[in-house]
Formats: sequence, C-alpha cells, structure tokens
Amino acid sequence: MRFAQLKTQEQLDWQAMHRVRDRLVQRSTALINEIRGFLLERGITFAAQPIHLRKNLPTVIEDAEQNLSPRLRWLLDRLWQEWKQIEIDVEAITDEIERISNEDARCRQLRQIPGFGPLVSPPLWRLSATGLLFVAGATSRLGLGSCPDNTPPEASRSCTASASAATFICVAC
Repeated sequence: MRFAQLKTQEQLDWQAMHRVRDRLVQRSTALINEIRGFLLERGITFAAQPIHLRKNLPTVIEDAEQNLSPRLRWLLDRLWQEWKQIEIDVEAITDEIERISNEDARCRQLRQIPGFGPLVSPPLWRLSATGLLFVAGATSRLGLGSCPDNTPPEASRSCTASASAATFICVAC
C-alpha cells in the first residue's frame, strides 16, 4: 500500500487559493466568451484579446446606434459588472499568492530558476517538499523533468520529461 503524507494547514491553504484562482480565471474566460457570442449574434465583433472587449464594451452598451435591445443592454451591463468583480477577485488572490511567495524562503529559492514565478513556486514547493515532484510520472504531468545525478548544473535547465512515458529524457545527456 502507498500512503500519502498529510498536508499541513499551510499547504492546504495554498492549494485552496490556487484552486479558487483557477476557477475564477475559468469563469472569467467563460464570461468573456459568452459576451462575445451575444455581441457576435448582433453583428458586433472584437479582436480576440480580452483587452479589446474590456475597452469597448461600456461604449457598446451605451451606444444607441448599436443593434441591441434594451433587455440585452441590461444583461450585458450585468455581465460586465460580474466580469469586473471576477477580475478584482483574481487580482486579490494573485496578490496574496505573490505575498506568500515573497515571504517564503523556499519559494524565493525556486523563483531563481528561470520560468518559476510567484504563481508557480508555492504549489511546486509543496510537491518538492513532500518528495512527490520527482516521483516517476509526476514531473511529466507538470511538464518538468529531472536530470541524472551526473548532469552538470548548466545543462539541467534543458531537461524535459517525456509526456508519453514515466521516463525522463535529458536533452543535454
């Protein structure tokens, strides 16, 4: 039988914060797509990036020249308010995760590795601290790899994990 280590309160809190943030980001994306779909049905299009919709949506809602019914204007205004609130919530959680990452010495150490930012280091530290990060298959699911012990440190940045198997491949080896 394999037994999993119990997570600390801190690890559970980090995990909860990341899950909530991920859910909010997914909701935001779904909301953006829904708004774009409603407007596309009325012949109003925007470029793919959310910034274009964010800049122009208030103008579209208020513009009487647009082919929008009063009911749709009301609905779009509600969706716009919901989107703004979700962005505020995502930013607040992101700021808290960054604060945690800046205060924790282990996270600061992980952030020295290229590609590891404040959003990646807390959950990754959690895995590496429990020894789960380097279990066969765990790193391939994360898109990471590990080098054999004899690989020079400068080459270890180019290591990749094989997504198709639980074996690790070091490009430098």
